[in-house]
Amino acid sequence: MDEVHAAMKQMASSAARSAQEGMEHVREWFSRSREEAQETADTIRVKADDMMTAAAAAADKAMED
Repeated sequence: MDEVHAAMKQMASSAARSAQEGMEHVREWFSRSREEAQETADTIRVKADDMMTAAAAAADKAMED
C-alpha cells in the first residue's frame, strides 16, 4: 500500500511539474506574439505617417504650380 501511495504521489508531482512547464511555454508564446504585433502596428503607423507627409507635400507642390 505504501508503494502505491509513493508512486501516486510521484506521478502527481510529475504531472504538476509538466503542467507548470507547459503554462510557462504558453505564457512566453503569448508574450512574444504581443510584442511582435506591437512592433508591426508601430511599423504600419510610421509608414502611414510618412505617406501622409508625402501626400501633403505633393498637394502643396501641386497648388504652387
